Amino acid sequence: MNNKEKVNRILIYLIGMLILAFGLTLYSETDLGTSALTALPLVVSELSGISLGNTMFALYFIFVICELAITHDRRTAPVYLMQIPVSIVFTRVMDIIDLMIDLTGSSIYLRLFCMLLSVVCIGVGACLGLRMRVVANPGDGFVQTIAEWRDKPLGNTKNFVDISFVIIAAAVSLLTLHRLAGVGIGTVMSMLGVGRVIAVTNWLCDRAGIKKY
Repeated sequence: MNNKEKVNRILIYLIGMLILAFGLTLYSETDLGTSALTALPLVVSELSGISLGNTMFALYFIFVICELAITHDRRTAPVYLMQIPVSIVFTRVMDIIDLMIDLTGSSIYLRLFCMLLSVVCIGVGACLGLRMRVVANPGDGFVQTIAEWRDKPLGNTKNFVDISFVIIAAAVSLLTLHRLAGVGIGTVMSMLGVGRVIAVTNWLCDRAGIKKY
């Protein structure tokens, strides 16, 4: 790989991460439900009294451990472990973006539009970041590892993982809290839409000649 290719790879990765951070932040601002992977940590947070940030960090740690267990390759361990500090930086970028977005008092139509936009941004950003194979955020890295392990398309695997997490979160919530916590119309849109956006973006990248590493 020459220097120009390395620069392009890092640039596309950073662009993907910024688009992903924007999409996730916009998603949270719509107040129409949590993302699919956040639903279960939210329920655990309400049950235990532990902060959502800490339950999310615990889930990320579990994702990394699962990736290491699936790959069985100690040589890749540092790359997977790097997902933890990268996730810390990533969430700080989201905090900065959050200062620029405020949908308080917005109509339901605007929030629905922003929800659709966020689903597109999350799918595009995740796809670009994963194609460059630098350091993924733990959630996307977990999905990619499963996809490669089972030799399945990334978009389909994302849909499967998201749907599984939402079903588990809904079941735990109803059984323990006796209500549906964190799952809303936005959760359903994310659960069904992000995987399809990833699939389409992968196809467009292949057509455009954007290399997959």
